[in-house]
Amino acid sequence: MTPDEIMEEENRLIDVFSNWGIPVHKGIFIGFLPSDNFIRRLTCKFNVEFAGVFTLGVKDYYLFVGDKNSISLNPLSNGNIEILIKHSHPMGNELPSFMDVSWLKAAQSFGSPQKQSVILPHQKPRFSFNVESNYMK
Repeated sequence: MTPDEIMEEENRLIDVFSNWGIPVHKGIFIGFLPSDNFIRRLTCKFNVEFAGVFTLGVKDYYLFVGDKNSISLNPLSNGNIEILIKHSHPMGNELPSFMDVSWLKAAQSFGSPQKQSVILPHQKPRFSFNVESNYMK
């Protein structure tokens, strides 16, 4: 997909979610790498966490939806390793939570090559974290 086609698809998905509601706590196949702007726009509009996930070996992109404080993801899905590319924090917390770091450690224990992930805190700069990052308890 071209950048213009991706932007068009992002806008279409926002319209669909606005009209029909967001599919709570489910992964939605989107077929493209979601931009930071797209995840931030979704978070701002619906005030819940969103995550962009890549399935290793399948080469598919998914959008997951959570609630205000968390998102439920499995680092191993149907025998495939999930890569948490980026996710939002609607409350604006810039630091990874205990669960964010635990997820990354679990993914690595399953053989994931992922070394870091990105948090998109509401109205703050993106923040990259790894398993050595400080986190809130």
